[in-house]
Amino acid sequence: MRFSLLPRRRRGTGPAEVKEPDFGERPQYLQDYISKVSGELGEPVYMEKLDSSLKKQRAYNVVYPVGGGVFIHAYSIKGSDTGKYAVIEPPRPSLELMKAIDVALANVISGEAPESAEERKRLLLSLLDRILEPTDSEVDYSSLASDIELRRVPVKREWADYVKYHVIRDKIGVGVLEPFLRTPTLRTYRPAALATYT
Repeated sequence: MRFSLLPRRRRGTGPAEVKEPDFGERPQYLQDYISKVSGELGEPVYMEKLDSSLKKQRAYNVVYPVGGGVFIHAYSIKGSDTGKYAVIEPPRPSLELMKAIDVALANVISGEAPESAEERKRLLLSLLDRILEPTDSEVDYSSLASDIELRRVPVKREWADYVKYHVIRDKIGVGVLEPFLRTPTLRTYRPAALATYT
């Protein structure tokens, strides 16, 4: 089955390219989070990849990427055998903006749904590229979602990838559980005291 909204691909080539959200290696929201918690917990050590030595440590304070703009902050609690970890995700767009995007998506999508999650993700990213209209101006979304003919949604440039991340996470992934599923290291390299999600 073929969707008219999917980018076409030539025979013998791989899937057509769609732009995945790109947050960079150390995005601003990660830096903001680290600044916020450093006063209380000390500055976390940034690790590209966890190593097995962390398993044996009783005191730790680390941040590491798990992919797709998601980071984990794992830290021990002084005087306790229990540690915590926090999921650091791209900022969530406003409810009004997400409602407007749902309306616009409903107005531009056609055909049957692709069968695989990867095909659905590709379709959704393609649709988002079509409906998101980057702007440098502030946007009032309070009345936008009530426009039942809405097909384009203005969004601040710096928020476009945040929108894509959350739409994909919520509609293709498993919602709030998505960051946990990206984190096999919590099971593999779990420090002795690591136990609680914040």
